Amino acid sequence: MEILNSTIPIHCDGLYLFFLKGDITLEKANDSLTLKVHHQPTRSLLEVTCREKETKLQEVVVSELRSNDKVYMEADHDRLKKSDLLLGLIMLNPRSFCSPKN
Repeated sequence: MEILNSTIPIHCDGLYLFFLKGDITLEKANDSLTLKVHHQPTRSLLEVTCREKETKLQEVVVSELRSNDKVYMEADHDRLKKSDLLLGLIMLNPRSFCSPKN
């Protein structure tokens, strides 16, 4: 899958399955962390808040996206290593449903 500037461009209208998986370790017991997966600046597909020192993430969401959308993840904690997380995206529509230019 193509990743540009920490975003995943969407080239085909349709239904997509997203999953976010990983282990989050916070430095202090009273820290918190919010992760958001967006496809437009004001529309979150998924939002997870971690309040435990150790959190295991396994979140799944299905959403309809349009071509030219871009999927990206942001965190409100600057010390999060995004390499600790796996963001997966699976198109559920057959590729033949895409327009020829895609």
